[in-house]
Amino acid sequence: MKPRTTTILGFCLLGGCTSDPPHVGGSRATREDAKTEADAQPKPTTTVEPTRTPSAESIATPSGNVTKSGDPISADETAKPGEPPPLTLAWEAEGFRTPESVLYAPDHDTLFIANIDGASDAKDGKGFISKVALDGTVTTLEWVAGFDAPKGMAVDAGKLYVSDLTDLVAIDIASGAIEKRFPGEGAVFLNDVALAPDHSIYVSDSRDPKIYRFADGALKVWLEDPVFKKPNGVYVEGDTLLVGDPGKVMAVDLKTKAISTRIDAIGSIENTDGLVPNGDGAYFTSNWHGAIWLVSAPNLSKLLLDTTPDKINAADLEYVQAKKLLLVPTFFDNRVRAFTFAG
Repeated sequence: MKPRTTTILGFCLLGGCTSDPPHVGGSRATREDAKTEADAQPKPTTTVEPTRTPSAESIATPSGNVTKSGDPISADETAKPGEPPPLTLAWEAEGFRTPESVLYAPDHDTLFIANIDGASDAKDGKGFISKVALDGTVTTLEWVAGFDAPKGMAVDAGKLYVSDLTDLVAIDIASGAIEKRFPGEGAVFLNDVALAPDHSIYVSDSRDPKIYRFADGALKVWLEDPVFKKPNGVYVEGDTLLVGDPGKVMAVDLKTKAISTRIDAIGSIENTDGLVPNGDGAYFTSNWHGAIWLVSAPNLSKLLLDTTPDKINAADLEYVQAKKLLLVPTFFDNRVRAFTFAG
């Protein structure tokens, strides 16, 4: 594997960039642009030995490998001497097949990984869900199979709900069996999934810009508005649905459906993939190509990591606040990488 180049920038506002970070404010508020993924060719799915560094400890697992390291994966060139980098590699697990999304289920203390295993828009039945421990141990690589191109996920009442191109799929977590598929009428490319306090579920469609809502056993179009270009990452914050759109995070009132811009001028102008709160008024977002940002209202963004030059993707990420652990699926790179966040 060629050396990895990481680009770190300072804070960027609409008027320019500075290395001196302004106050990060805003209220607390989660998740692929399909265009590049569908056109790109997936890597071979053969498991590759983990990259080793002098300080790394490699641990064999039943269906993959996990490499642990305390070495920083990046260094902020604008940071003061002795200041830690924002992200430090904790571990990375291999053996996945086009991992698109990561979800942490605290009640089960488990990470669920959605593997597309092929093109992101193909109905080929090759997709599956993996189970991984928080230390990176792959407990079950192919836990539930039979998907086409699984992406966003949410857990509610003992069930794992997974978007699968045109359907929302319910899995019984206890038995590890698919219970039912709920088709979305007219759905083209269902992407991210977000659970609301009333147990309804919101799903973005990135190729036919719409927001679906699952309630009472049916998945129906809930919102269609020309303001959305390629809605991707979604996260429910109280009575507001946050929607990642190219270069922005939009806010939708769940009662009135009124739409406003929550965050503008995000570094990625193409894509706002993963969208998860950091617990301190800001949000992590990824652009699929390899960049990870920390963003906050109204227009504050900081680039934390960029592996785009090395062709290591950053897809639908997850953040475990209690452990300050940011989890990044690398799509065509076929890994899940965990970083400790120093913020």
